[in-house]
Amino acid sequence: MRFDLTQLPTWIMNRWRRSSGRMKTLVATVVLLLAFTATSLGSMYYGVILNKTRRAITWDQMLENVLGTKLAIIPHWVQGQIFGRPDRLGISMDATDFAKLQMKRDAALKTGILNSGDDDFVPAFLHHGDMTTEVRMRLKGDWTDQLLGDKWSFRVKIKGDATLFGMKQFSLHHPRARGFAYEWLFHRALKREDILGLRYDFVQLSVNGKDLGVYALEEHFEKRLIESQRRREGPIVKMNEELLWADRASTPSLSRSPTGLQSEQAGFVDAFGLQSVLDSKGMYKRFVLGGSLLEAVRSGEMPAHKAFDVQRLATYYALCDLLGSEHAVIWHNLRFYYNPVTALLEPIGFDANAGHLIAAPHGAERRWDDPAKDFKNVVFSDPLFCQEYTRALERLSAPGYLESLLADTHKDLNHQLSILYREFPWVYFSPSVFQRNRDVIVASLHPKAALHAYAHGRTPEAMEIELGNIQSMPLEVESISFRDSLVLRPSERIFLAPKVPDLPVSYRVVTFALPADFPKNVKLARDLKVQYRIIGASLARTEAVFAWPRQNNEVLSADLVRKDPNVDRLPCFAVDEAAKRITIRPGRWEIHESVHIPGGYDVVAGPGTELFLDPNVTILSYSRFLFRGSAEAPVVIRSDGRGRGVLVAKTGESSLEHVHFIGLANPNLNGWEVTSAVTFYEAPAHFTQCVFADNKCEDALNMIRTTYVMENCRFANTQSDAFDADFADGRIVGTSFENCGNDAVDTSGSTTEVVDMQVNGTNDKGISAGENSRMTARHVRLRNTAIGLASKDRSQMHVQDATLDGGGVGVTLYVKKPEFGPSAMDVDGLVMANIQMPYLVEKGADLSVDGTRIAPNRIVVRDELYGARWGMATRR
Repeated sequence: MRFDLTQLPTWIMNRWRRSSGRMKTLVATVVLLLAFTATSLGSMYYGVILNKTRRAITWDQMLENVLGTKLAIIPHWVQGQIFGRPDRLGISMDATDFAKLQMKRDAALKTGILNSGDDDFVPAFLHHGDMTTEVRMRLKGDWTDQLLGDKWSFRVKIKGDATLFGMKQFSLHHPRARGFAYEWLFHRALKREDILGLRYDFVQLSVNGKDLGVYALEEHFEKRLIESQRRREGPIVKMNEELLWADRASTPSLSRSPTGLQSEQAGFVDAFGLQSVLDSKGMYKRFVLGGSLLEAVRSGEMPAHKAFDVQRLATYYALCDLLGSEHAVIWHNLRFYYNPVTALLEPIGFDANAGHLIAAPHGAERRWDDPAKDFKNVVFSDPLFCQEYTRALERLSAPGYLESLLADTHKDLNHQLSILYREFPWVYFSPSVFQRNRDVIVASLHPKAALHAYAHGRTPEAMEIELGNIQSMPLEVESISFRDSLVLRPSERIFLAPKVPDLPVSYRVVTFALPADFPKNVKLARDLKVQYRIIGASLARTEAVFAWPRQNNEVLSADLVRKDPNVDRLPCFAVDEAAKRITIRPGRWEIHESVHIPGGYDVVAGPGTELFLDPNVTILSYSRFLFRGSAEAPVVIRSDGRGRGVLVAKTGESSLEHVHFIGLANPNLNGWEVTSAVTFYEAPAHFTQCVFADNKCEDALNMIRTTYVMENCRFANTQSDAFDADFADGRIVGTSFENCGNDAVDTSGSTTEVVDMQVNGTNDKGISAGENSRMTARHVRLRNTAIGLASKDRSQMHVQDATLDGGGVGVTLYVKKPEFGPSAMDVDGLVMANIQMPYLVEKGADLSVDGTRIAPNRIVVRDELYGARWGMATRR
């Protein structure tokens, strides 16, 4: 009888239903325990990953690692046992010498740092096959992670003429110390690029007969390293790190040493095998020159391209990006060979700890102006080096390069992995980390945008462009073009440093000379584009130039709003801090500079006070006005039409009685402009018997976002509108308007009550309500108005007892701004005389006069207004 697997879920459910409650409880408990165990193991594994990489990983990456390591342990072990055939090395030494190493290890474990020197070497014998040779050896490593358990790390020097695998000096350490097989691939990748790398293999090691398992064998720095890679002997230089580790050992309890000895600047330029270098006249000269080159670069006195084989150094950094080898370019891991033929320094790969994910390439986000010079920033501040580096990044991240590297090393890599699997079957090697790093490089080389360009200014001879790099790679600006035809190039190469995270964009102004015959009246800014590229990149990029300056410092320096208050130094003002009162002294005062009055005061003026505003002078007050003039001696603020008016903002209620505002223009200072001669913004006010006359701007008085009362005031000879209310609610009583250039009263988004108002002469509307305003008007007399009463844009007007005498249009309702819709008006007691067009009513509007609905007589009204047939052109 065959069991149908498709029926398995049904069979399980039936068995579950028939099982007892005790059995169900037992099964549920087992399932919960399994789930808890799986979650705990997963969390522990994720913690190990975080501890190793210092980077969080995604769930798919974690799953990949779990599947790649845990589930592959058995086949890895089998592969290691069958195919892992390492070279076997043996070391033997006297018990006293081994004890010396033991004591050195125990001392290092106490301080957490291993400091080693020539005195720490002990004699021993090295055994390999039939070869036995004398060696000197010591413990090796900086941190004590290389001294844990039985797998201590060693430095070995072979005595006499013998070598091991062509090496005279080498290190033996736990494969974990360099990231297992990733380090092997790192050195193979370097040699593939003809960059100096180390011989790096995995061997089986025993010490005094005790099998210590698989070790990494790493070549040390001496002439055979150089000569084996087809180069002439030359010194190998580095920045000495002895003080770094000595200081760390002496300050183990401090998270940061106060001495400064751990910086790279504290390390002098050193050479491997220094004593033999000093003993050789030729090597000494080469060391002095090579060391001087390194010192000149790291101090910022020489650009990297003059001291280094720049193509090899650039490729070295790019390869470290691709392989995730940030550790290899830490200053104390840098090693350089001085090539006596080229007289240039070349990098030697060392201690890469490869196989990590990168967040950005090394050349990204590097400061060019860091005052605390460090080698990496200095190197990447050299545009010519960056040019070669970008080219290397493009080549190494191009499709096929990584695949070719892995294919070329596949056979040997499998051999090395087989050796590792003998002892470490859980080791996981995945090229996916390189593929992800490649994605990071490609994204860095192809940002969606890379710079901002602003039209900074123009002279007859040149165009000035302000440029800022907004992303993480360095840029070169090649030209600007006008209307895709005229191309302007800078007089020298223009480089822009990368944008540094958390710092503002750094901008610079670049001048492009214009042809002598270029027309002076052509506006360049709107048709400019800048051509540039990431330094060294094959792809050229283009961005439009913003047709405005990024920041006009001249405007900001003259900005009254942001200037400090100055009333305390103007003679016409007396400041009483205790009473929080600013008094304008009686008499006539000529104001030569704009006035900034701070908030929190009462500004007081009495009869006989007059302020004359010189040209371009504005009064800006954040304190309320308490001005009390008289009919015979009003408070006067006047000008000859060039004084820039008054703005009162964000105050308590002002009270103005018998105040005259005569001959004022609107505030207009370096881009900051208010449309009215007198403006109250979020500043309630009560006006009594005030005069607004002879203004030289759009509005004589403008109330914005506030409330007001206006009693028995007078507006005369206004250039445009007399009174304008924007989102302001108020009451106008007994006020007259004479000879208005546009409207007498114009409201927007406001609620207004008008009582006993007289208008004589407007070039546009007598009373206008717009933008969803509400208005009631009683006892109004309008004479010689181009348009008498106007309701627009969903406004509602209620008028009682209105006389219109002389003018173009008597009453009009229309839509000017479609977002609002039609308006309404009802008028009771309307008298019209000498009116050319009594009613101009748009379709959809609602007009009632003395109880009778007036039918619309136009589809669209506004086309006949604003100077087209009736009234004057206006912003409203």
